[in-house]
Amino acid sequence: MLASLFASITGPIGPRALFADDRRRLSPALALLGLALATAASASLLVPFMRAAVQASALPLEDGLATQAIVFNAFVLNPLGACLGALVTAVLLWTVPLVTGHEPNWGRCLLVAIVVGGVETGRRLFVAGVLWLREIAGRVDPQYDVRTGLDALLVALPDLPAPVLAVSRHVGLFEVWAILVAAAGLALAERLPQRVAVGTAIVASVAFNGVLVALEVLA
Repeated sequence: MLASLFASITGPIGPRALFADDRRRLSPALALLGLALATAASASLLVPFMRAAVQASALPLEDGLATQAIVFNAFVLNPLGACLGALVTAVLLWTVPLVTGHEPNWGRCLLVAIVVGGVETGRRLFVAGVLWLREIAGRVDPQYDVRTGLDALLVALPDLPAPVLAVSRHVGLFEVWAILVAAAGLALAERLPQRVAVGTAIVASVAFNGVLVALEVLA
């Protein structure tokens, strides 16, 4: 039970320890619940900075209304988004091997996708850590912006086209980490050949992040 509940936390760090044991029966439902809880917990660390960013902006929002929106985003929208993202990722991880002649198991693909979703928890913890260090050092960014993709290298080029900036935000170390976790999970849990597991992980990552980029550009 606990292994399933904490799968999205322990899995990104050690996928082999999580998936290599065939005798371990992990529950996708509990793992999904664990992902939602971990997402809410990591998002809560960002709430003070989100409030400060709103207060520093010129947005005509009452303090109470802004706080409610931030809390709703952290404890409702973020967990729901993480669960939905895991389901979409699972569909991709299940479909690609299927069309290449393999017989993937939906439950195991969902577990791998949930573990991949835990990488986003790691990203939030990294962002929160950077913001707290800035706070301690007295180097506060009014926008409380922490860039975790290639956009961090393009900060001196603000006039780049919106599609380029959107793509750069979704290409970075955390995306590579997610691909490696997905590939390891598929190879260990589904016993897929390494090239198929890696290829599936890359296709799923490109497709998923491609949709996010398109939504950002069109917004």
